[in-house]
Amino acid sequence: MNFTENHRADLAEVLVNLEGVLDAILVKQNEIHECVRERRWSDLEENLCKIRTLSDSFVNLDKKREILAGDDKSIYMDKNISPVFTSVRSKLMKSKIENEALAKYVQSAQKFVYGVIERCTPQQRTPVYTRTGQLRKSSAPSLIVNAVF
Repeated sequence: MNFTENHRADLAEVLVNLEGVLDAILVKQNEIHECVRERRWSDLEENLCKIRTLSDSFVNLDKKREILAGDDKSIYMDKNISPVFTSVRSKLMKSKIENEALAKYVQSAQKFVYGVIERCTPQQRTPVYTRTGQLRKSSAPSLIVNAVF
């Protein structure tokens, strides 16, 4: 596909905008991680709303990028586009790594809490079935903890 100078400029502009959105997402990811570690739940909710908005912006810009590039990926080798494209890809990888690190932190904390609850409360071990014959997971009985978290 033959790309005009305007076409290249439009793609470069979209990539620069993508890079800006990714920078903002990375900042919010750090803030979310800190909120989880410090147990600031109201700030966490606020940051999650902001990151959702940023993610929507990213998706819209990425759709524009796909339309501008089309099926010909050789445009990303252009001397004006390649550095920005490389930067966008590296920030995407960093964002993915941040997401995975946060997910592992939350999973390990969740396993710890479930383990504590499991040891503190005796659970009914006999299976309970619904009317349709499906296994019903029994809910934990009430638990009173003598501490403030």
